[in-house]
This record gives sequence, C-alpha cells and structure tokens, in this order.
Amino acid sequence: MKGYPTLLSPIKIGNRILKSRFLYPCALPHFLQGSENYPGEPIRHFYTQIARNGAAVIFWHDLSNHFQRQQSGDAGHFANYDPDDKGAQNYLCQFAEQIHYYNTLLTTDILVDVKMGYTVSGGETHYARNAGATADTEGLQGNTDPSPESEEGFPPMVFAQKTMFTGQDIEEMIQESIDKALMYKSFGWDAVSFDISRGHLGEFRQASINHRTDQYGGSFENRIRFPLEYIRRVRQAIGRDMLIIVNTAGIGATDDSGQSWEDNPEEYLEFLRRITPYVDLLHLRGDIFSEAPDYYNPPDLQCADRIKAAGITIPICSRTGFQTPDLMEKAVASGRVEMMSSAHMFITNGPNLGQLLQEGRNDDVVPCIACGVCQGISRTGMWTSRCSVNPELGIGYRLDKLTTPTGRKQNVAVVGGGPVGMYAAVEAKKRGHDVTLFEAAGELGGQLLQAEKQDLGKHLDRYLDFLKYQLKKQGVTVELNTRATADTIRPFDVTIIAIGAHPTLPDIPGAETAVDFNSVNVYGNEDRVGQNVVVIGGSTGMAEAGAHLYRQGRTVTVITRNRSLGHDLQGAHTNHALHAAVSEGFGPMGRYKDGFTVIEQASTTRLDPGKVTYLDKQGELREIVCDTIIANGGMQVEYNEICDLANASNRYFLVGDANSHHNLFQGIRDAFAAVNQL
Repeated sequence: MKGYPTLLSPIKIGNRILKSRFLYPCALPHFLQGSENYPGEPIRHFYTQIARNGAAVIFWHDLSNHFQRQQSGDAGHFANYDPDDKGAQNYLCQFAEQIHYYNTLLTTDILVDVKMGYTVSGGETHYARNAGATADTEGLQGNTDPSPESEEGFPPMVFAQKTMFTGQDIEEMIQESIDKALMYKSFGWDAVSFDISRGHLGEFRQASINHRTDQYGGSFENRIRFPLEYIRRVRQAIGRDMLIIVNTAGIGATDDSGQSWEDNPEEYLEFLRRITPYVDLLHLRGDIFSEAPDYYNPPDLQCADRIKAAGITIPICSRTGFQTPDLMEKAVASGRVEMMSSAHMFITNGPNLGQLLQEGRNDDVVPCIACGVCQGISRTGMWTSRCSVNPELGIGYRLDKLTTPTGRKQNVAVVGGGPVGMYAAVEAKKRGHDVTLFEAAGELGGQLLQAEKQDLGKHLDRYLDFLKYQLKKQGVTVELNTRATADTIRPFDVTIIAIGAHPTLPDIPGAETAVDFNSVNVYGNEDRVGQNVVVIGGSTGMAEAGAHLYRQGRTVTVITRNRSLGHDLQGAHTNHALHAAVSEGFGPMGRYKDGFTVIEQASTTRLDPGKVTYLDKQGELREIVCDTIIANGGMQVEYNEICDLANASNRYFLVGDANSHHNLFQGIRDAFAAVNQL
C-alpha cells in the first residue's frame, strides 16, 4: 500500500470494521453556523470533508444546552442543535447519511453532567460566571449572587453550597443518558462516548473528591459503583452493534491548577479492567490545554504503554498532538496505540489531505501554528470561523461562487517575502502560473523570523520552514536583496503586493526619545536590554516580547489598558500557552510569577528615558523607574511604495499588511482570494 500502510489500514473495533486508524475528536471550529437548530450547510460540509479525507470515526458535539444562547462572550454564538425538534431530526438523519457515504462512523459525547447545582459530595463550591450569563442554579443553596469582578478582571464568581447527588439523581442521570444514546441511534449514529476522568463519572471514582459515606463513597468498590453501573446499563440498552468510546485524561494528565485527573493510577487501571467487557475504544485525550509536541514520546503514549503493560485489552486511540502523519504512522505501527486522534491536521489542510495521505506526502501537510483562532479569536472578535493557515475554513461550502479564475497562464510578480507573500507565490505556482517573488531583505520570512524565540513561536517556525520548502518544491523564482520598483514589475501580467508593515512609535509624550525597542527589533538585541524592563501594551506581540525577556532573567512589568494579558488571543487555548510562561496556574485562581508584573486597565501618560508615568485604574498617577522601555504604536506600511507599484501594474492585488490586514489569517485569506482570481 502506498502512503501510510498502517494509518490507512482497516481495524476491527467491537462489531465494526473501521476504514482507517484516524479518529476526529470533538473539535468543531467555532461560529461555523448561525442560529439554526439543525446542522447547517457549513457544518455538514466541514464534517463531510473530514470523512472524505480519511477519518474513520467523527466525534459529534451534542450541543443542546438551552441556556447556551444566553451566555456572554462567544458561547452564545456556537452551533446549538435541538434534537427534540422533529424537523431538526430530519437534518440529523441526513447528516448521518452524508458521513456514511464515505464509510465513516459517527459518535456523540453523552454529557453526564445534567445537574449544574449538584456535586458528588455536596459542600461549598465556586465557579466563574460570565457577566450577563444565565446559569442553571438548581441545587445551589445560599447566596447565588455573583461576586464583583475581581481585581485582575476575571469573571464574577458564585460561592454557594451544592447539593449532594441522591440515589434518585443518579438513576435519573443514567436513564437520561440511555435515552439520549437511543435517540442518536435512531438518527443513524454508530457510537456513543462519555468521559470517565472529568465530570461526575471521574469525580465519583476519586477519593480526593468523593467524601460520601453511603454506598457510593468510601471504598474503591463503592466509588466505582455509579460509573461502572452507568457504563454497564448504557451497553445493555444500545446493544453490541453500537460502539462505546470512553474519553479519559489518563495517567499524569492534570487540570489547570496542577491537580491530577487520576490521583490513583492503580485504581484507574483496575477500573479500566472492570469496564473492559463493555467498552470498545479508549480515547486518551490528555491535558485539555497541552501543546502539540514535536517529539516521539508524549505523555499520552507513555500512558498507553502503562495501560497495555497492565494487561488491559481495550484498543487505544491517542490524542498525542502530533502534527505529522510520519509520527502518527510510527506510533500506530509500533503497536503502542491502535488509532490516532487528530484535529489540527484535518483543520489546517482542507480538501486535499486525503490525497496527501494516500501518496505519503508528509512534507506537504500544512502544520498547525497553534494560534487558536479556530476556537474563537477573542472575547471581542468577529463571530466567523477561521484558520490562519487554511483560508478555506468557513467558506469552503461556497467557494464555487467566490472563485473566478481567468483560466489562462500568467506571469505573476509577488512583492514581499513574508509568510503572506510566500503563500501567494506557492499557490499561484501550483495553479500553473510563472511566479517570481521579490524580497528586499536577504532572507525570507518577514516577522516570522523572530518566531523561534517566542512561546508560541515554535509552531510559527515550523510553518515558515514549510513555506520555504514549498517555494523550493514548486520552483518559484526567488529574488532576495531585491526591492521591487515600478520598472521591475511593469513586464508582469499580475502583481501581488505583499509588503509587510513595521512598528511605529506610540502616540505618548516623550516616546521619540524614551522608547528603546519595539516588539520586533528587541529580538536580536537582547544583550542591549537592561535588567528592569517595562513593556507598554498587553497585546500578543508585546506580551510575547515581555515573556521572552522574562525567561532570560529580566524583571518585567507590562502596562496594558485591557483587563488581561494577550487579550487578542483566544482565551481558552492559545492564551494558555502564553500565560504558562509567566503565571502560576491559569484562570481565575492563577497569579503571575515573581518578577513578572501586569498592571491592567492602566493608561500610560508620559515616557522619559528610564521612567514611565501612567494612570492606574483608580485614576492615580504613578511612576516606574526602569532600564529599558519597549513600546509599539501600531503597524504601518509604506503607502507611497504600494501606490507606485499598483500604478505600474497591469493588474494588481493588495494582500496582508498592504491591505491593512495586520494578522496572519486575514493575510493568507487575502492571498488565497487573489490567486483564485488569476
């Protein structure tokens, strides 16, 4: 077999034959559709493409929370289906048929947490509430009014007493889950799944959480009584032709506070032995926020080794975070796991991933840069689905109406060798055009050249290597140390102008004499940075610069007008990677490490050499004495140069910074749109 003989080989799981070793997990990009209570065309197109590209099993989100649309932030913008609606059921059945067309199975997560106000042992609890959220407080006792917003700008908290589950509550949870599983079976679903580490099934098992004194607490036998009965009853209800997949964090995985999801490995392994007769596949999901590793022995595979060494025979699917099919092939071929769970690879590669896998083209697989925009750009960003390196995400289902190529070969000049210009050159060459890329500097990459020194940079660095490889493979003519002029591009049929932007000084009195570096030129000049550093601004670039200097031993203070560091990053995913470098813990209970200070909701009023004056959020005027000041005033391009090139072109496109789009996603989307019109 050509390509990846193990990954693309079939496997018997339970009573079903799976066409490959790929499982697509619960990873639906946010905002793919609007208020429809059924799977709309964008979502059906998204999942169908994944099935066509080789996934043997697709996890479906059971998004039927009636309070969801009243939440603040981005939660209310998620797809929210109503499986009880008769018309919506028609579409769910049609969706299942579309997925089955490609011999792919569907599973849905059965959410066991059906009562928000209840917990395993009762007792005092707290949880974050977004401002304006409508929470289900059934079971909460005492004061359920949210606290004021914290000093750090975190959401209000509810402090209250939770009610302990009774035997009747437990029976209701089991029956509701059975009813939901049977409902999806009637729609044509092939499997159900639920989490045995997080949520109530995991909490009942954990001695550190379960303090009950009845038949559901105390001894190991009592603590596993509910989760074991739950799994046994679901299996009995759905029969053997419908698979049961259990999600688990596994041994060693921790939550945001550092607490292990499985506090007793031997009990965990024994529980797996007990559920073996009822479970068809074990889905190791690891830490929620773990970064994608570049090595061959990630924690999930180590956990799989321990499970197999204990004699447990449930087939294992591991979400290692591997970015390349080469590494996935090795993991499965070695026998460490039977399947691989991958979302990034399917999201970043669009419609041609299946062909790349069939042909074994590992180097042509677009790497994920872990930017998090597929999970929502920010709490204030646009409600549209996107991927920074796959411009088709969110618009793929209507591309036939957006694409208008001329159908003839053209001579194309691309001006600018940053990531957007490189992408434009590669894609134009793939479509059969003659392409020349002009870059004024002596190296390609633009602002990605600093990526290897940033916390998030290793993913960007890999993407830069990918683009360089593609330029060489496609045979694009590259002219380095060449600043394109009007005379340069006049002979070309088309010019794609991808000139990058550069940071400017902030509009703060004294900035012209006091600012030492910006978020770009500080890299490579670290030896000129003093011990005490003040960073003006908490956006991604500024925060990364501060984190970089902090890791080098500097004392860093960040002053931002916003309520959090890296406010323009998606909070639940990428923001975590940034905070991990400078924080102890994450979320409402976290704090910054010694030597790294963030002054939030503050306004800088004046800069002097070695001194920063600002107004704090109480309106008090304060000063900080420092050795180095790092500040940006925004990004700016050379507008005259852009206009000269455009005026000299027979036909031109402005992309990326040249089109005032100062982020990678929009720049790549610009380039994709331009190339599709050639």
